Amino acid sequence: MERFNDRGILVLARGKAVAAAFKKMLESSHYRPALTAGSAAEGRRVLASGRARLVLVYTPLADEFGVETAAEFARRPDVGVLLMVPSEIYDQARHKAAPSGVLVMTRQADRTQLLQAVDMLASTQGKVSQLMKENERLRRRLEDESTVNRAKCLLIEDGMTENEAHRWIEKQAMDQGLPRREIAEDVIDRHEEQGK
Repeated sequence: MERFNDRGILVLARGKAVAAAFKKMLESSHYRPALTAGSAAEGRRVLASGRARLVLVYTPLADEFGVETAAEFARRPDVGVLLMVPSEIYDQARHKAAPSGVLVMTRQADRTQLLQAVDMLASTQGKVSQLMKENERLRRRLEDESTVNRAKCLLIEDGMTENEAHRWIEKQAMDQGLPRREIAEDVIDRHEEQGK
């Protein structure tokens, strides 16, 4: 069973052999597709294409060290980042990248540790994705209520009581089989046309 169908994991590593080894390991653990890039610039292009939602950065990269790039990628709410650095600079890299939401570990991690870290990152990113969807749903709902309330105010200005305005919008929505927001938008549009 694949863990990612439409968007996979991007491995950023300077050496082709290192990138190929990570790709093979990740794909054998059902992280597909596993994409590779050797530089931060290449990685930006892959992320811009929307083909990856997890990024593993194995430092150093071809065009820069990689800590700043990892932090930059992690600022995107739809991307989770794992940064692998030499053990001697782990504390420094963690201090710089972790505040952006980057998971930092040493390059000396074994296969099991690496896969556990990627699993945690995928799980966390999945939860973030769910929260983003819920946030969008709630935002739309608030916009709908705001539009309906604006229409009610206009109907009240026309002489209806608040209850009458509420019932009128509800009845129109039911009678026409439309969402309340569409009825409210029609009321607002009518008032704007009359006001011109």
